[in-house]
Amino acid sequence: MVKKRMLILGNAYMELTLTMDQMPKAGESTVSDGKYGFNGGGLAIVTAIAASALGIDAIPCATVGNDVYGNKLKALLDKNEISLRGMITHKTSPTALKVNLMSGASSPRSILYPAPPLRSGDIEEAFVSYPDGLMLCADADHLTMEKASAFAKSDGVDVFLQVPKADPESALHTLGRLKAAILGEEEIYSHISCRPDSLKDYVQCSIKLSSRINSDYFVFNLGTRGVYVTDGKYSELVAPFPAQPVDTRASGECFFAALCASYSQTKDMKQAAVRACAAQALCASKPGGITSLPDLYSLEEYLERNQR
Repeated sequence: MVKKRMLILGNAYMELTLTMDQMPKAGESTVSDGKYGFNGGGLAIVTAIAASALGIDAIPCATVGNDVYGNKLKALLDKNEISLRGMITHKTSPTALKVNLMSGASSPRSILYPAPPLRSGDIEEAFVSYPDGLMLCADADHLTMEKASAFAKSDGVDVFLQVPKADPESALHTLGRLKAAILGEEEIYSHISCRPDSLKDYVQCSIKLSSRINSDYFVFNLGTRGVYVTDGKYSELVAPFPAQPVDTRASGECFFAALCASYSQTKDMKQAAVRACAAQALCASKPGGITSLPDLYSLEEYLERNQR
């Protein structure tokens, strides 16, 4: 079978995680017994690795700097046999950096030092790869999404949107007709102030969202409650797969990648939702973030063990 090719737009950054027993107060210095570590991050990077592991020719499109962090991110993609043709290197701007501060039982804090956004020419050049689909990650800026959607529309390419939380300055209807809009519970609530707590709620939420987002399908990723899929006429509720969540850091990207990978190959959104639900459960059941992403063989094996 010929591999489907997906162009994946989003952010790429180096992630620095600092752990400490207690956050120092203003003017205070402290010595930590915790650990720190660097990891490749950004939705374009993680989603591309997830999609590639599931048999897709993934082309991440994001900006990095001409520095050690940018080189590490490109090396990570190269290690996973992912094309660098969509990665744009800026000579004068540093690679984006996200700093995570982890202190005891308190909620983590993060600081993002962003990279410059993709330019129109960068996006146009990325489409020379002739993708079968365009995946817009939730961390891409809205103007980049608009430019990429316009190119996709002119080329007749399906657009899949990982819907970000609502931003009053970013109306998602400007992206034009999408093939699928994928949302979690928090994203749904941020757009329409509605919690999807029952089948009746799912229907009402999809109707309200359709006035704001123009999409063939709405896919609600409900985590441990499964997946809801609707095209406005017919709907399906996919039951969750048995799994004990251990590390959910990459599970959302894994779900997005598996859904788009499956749909691009089968054109069956219900089947795609089943496979995405299984991939997410399998990913979350293992520690390690990127290293927990399942490959196609392990996903097929997991599905076979949990046949429906």
